[in-house]
Amino acid sequence: MISNQRTDQEHFLKNYQGGYAGLTAVPGAGKTTVLVRLFLQLVEQGVSPDKILVLSYTRAASRNFQDRLVAEAPQLNRHRLDNICTIHACALRLIRSQLNRWGYSLEKTTTISALQKRDLLEALVQQWLIGREAQWQQFLIPKVKPEQIQLWRLKLVDLAEQGISLVKQWRISPADLEKSNFAFQQQRFFLALVSGIFQSYQKQLKELNLLDFDDLVYLAIKLLEEDHALREYWQKHYHYLLEDEAQDSSPAQCKLLELLAGPQGNWIRVGDPNQAIFSSFTASNPQFLSEFCQQNQHFQLEQSGRSVKPIVQLANNLVAAVIGQHPHPPAQSSFLSQRIQPAYNSPEPHAQSEPRFWSREEREEEIQEVIRRSKRYLTTYPDHSVGILAFANKYLDDFNRRLSAQNIPFIDRRNSPGGALLDNLQVLLHWVVDPLKKKHFQEAAQKIGRFDKGPIISGLLSQVDPVQFLDGVWTWRTLPGWTKLSENDQIELVQVEEKLRFYYQKRIEPLPEFLLRTSKLFGVNPAWIATTEQLARSVAISGYAKTTEEFLDFLESKKGQQWREKMVPIEEEMLEEEKGLIELCTLHSAKGREWDAVFIPGITPYWFPTDYNDPFQGELDFLTVYPEALLKAEILGGAEREDPGLITKDEIIQERLRLLYVGITRARHYLSLSTFGKQSSIFTWFSEGVWF
Repeated sequence: MISNQRTDQEHFLKNYQGGYAGLTAVPGAGKTTVLVRLFLQLVEQGVSPDKILVLSYTRAASRNFQDRLVAEAPQLNRHRLDNICTIHACALRLIRSQLNRWGYSLEKTTTISALQKRDLLEALVQQWLIGREAQWQQFLIPKVKPEQIQLWRLKLVDLAEQGISLVKQWRISPADLEKSNFAFQQQRFFLALVSGIFQSYQKQLKELNLLDFDDLVYLAIKLLEEDHALREYWQKHYHYLLEDEAQDSSPAQCKLLELLAGPQGNWIRVGDPNQAIFSSFTASNPQFLSEFCQQNQHFQLEQSGRSVKPIVQLANNLVAAVIGQHPHPPAQSSFLSQRIQPAYNSPEPHAQSEPRFWSREEREEEIQEVIRRSKRYLTTYPDHSVGILAFANKYLDDFNRRLSAQNIPFIDRRNSPGGALLDNLQVLLHWVVDPLKKKHFQEAAQKIGRFDKGPIISGLLSQVDPVQFLDGVWTWRTLPGWTKLSENDQIELVQVEEKLRFYYQKRIEPLPEFLLRTSKLFGVNPAWIATTEQLARSVAISGYAKTTEEFLDFLESKKGQQWREKMVPIEEEMLEEEKGLIELCTLHSAKGREWDAVFIPGITPYWFPTDYNDPFQGELDFLTVYPEALLKAEILGGAEREDPGLITKDEIIQERLRLLYVGITRARHYLSLSTFGKQSSIFTWFSEGVWF
């Protein structure tokens, strides 16, 4: 029987009376909703909003929480709400006034930009690789192509960055890292790589008065551990600590929050261990949250209104079968035992609700069949959304090419709005740098105007005298085409004129502030604004440009093109689904999102292995290992384990099961799982009903 209310939420809000508590939530259970309600409940009980610390792992989640909170209680707008933030922002607040303790300048020290960090590490890694060709090329398959070798060299920079982050998150000292590396006489390549550049990287950061995000957490822990008075101050300052997405917490982050809460504090950790999909290549581990729940009060949110019952049953059966029947014993600990219970607002099943399982002999055949079925679904349900979710980017590249070749409208969620944003910024900056060129003015007005981009508008824009426009004496109303415009377009054109004049007057602002102003001309899309904040800060710190002219030259240079490719918006997970269109998305990026119909292709033993005998493959199919997981195993495996590869394989098997669970639970009405060639064992169990 389905209840007409979320009784699990009510149970938690009624029975939580303070102290440490774990709250585990199934997909679609409304954990953000219950956290917002808890925040408001505490305020009603007399707790000041400023005394409730709400920590998330992304700026997107923090901003979403703030928006939800103010929507429910507009009076909270009187508060700054900067206590609703990321863990890294919180750590920076703790240490900002204390940086001189560790020899950093209070005035000059800042956090390193993503591009600057990449440049620094790339130089260190490429230098370290010299003379070690046999070592770093041992993981390549035979007859590898030259461009793949170069891609592997660049990938090693990413791996070095991940390794340094692991070392810092586990608080491994440089001496202990060196000792571990010496114990294996550099037989562990990735351990040797990280050990070889770690101290040089830290030395350069210190010399440049820079900190990376892991340093923020490390120093905040160090501060609270060593300074009893400050620790006591912050523990008293915040009365409640609410942590979202706790399944993705790392050892260092757990320690920081424990110090902030204090032994007598109120710490609520919210998350879903069954959706932990980053543990094989980061310091996060769902076990941290599971153990916390075992040791403290534990509440569960199991009611979900996202999916139709057959999809819910499939997800539940997957969890139960893995725990009780998976033939690889380490895999049986992949999931926390919890079942999704359909809520009162769950969608009603229809003729297409039963999950589909099918296979094809060749990869190309599977791609074409997924596209055919997606088109057929949208023909039947044109107001629905469709997501094609795959493990590998290379597989989604194939879908992108086939959809493009067939002129089928689609959205590739991997193509971040960062690229479009930079294109728009470039158009505006061209006009600011050379405002007397009519073409630049026309393109700038067309970019920010929300009018019909027809011949009448184009004709009016082409008649603008740039000098008169900048002097403020231009008027549209004297032109013959003006009377042919709709009233809305007339209003919009006048507003565009005012915006551009005001914008031009602000061109003397410092470049970071000017870039932020530029992005707001395109609206208040939180993804673009947040991306521009990151962009502006990166430009300011990197020193690549100080003026609009220099920034424009940089964007059009080879270095700028490489930089643009790395610009990823920090708000991408907030983007809305598109109805009536096919969307391409990786399974990792799909977390936190949902579609009416979901297709999960490529359930092969390469991407979803079952035991040690299966082939294991990551994103790069010309490697013989999954390097991210092997790196983690080599660094954290310890000297007592001779084969870190076994640790690697166990983590991959478990994480890919959770990844499949995440994919399944993205679907509301329709779910299709498919494969090509050799089937993964788990696909066979699904399709043949061995488990269910």
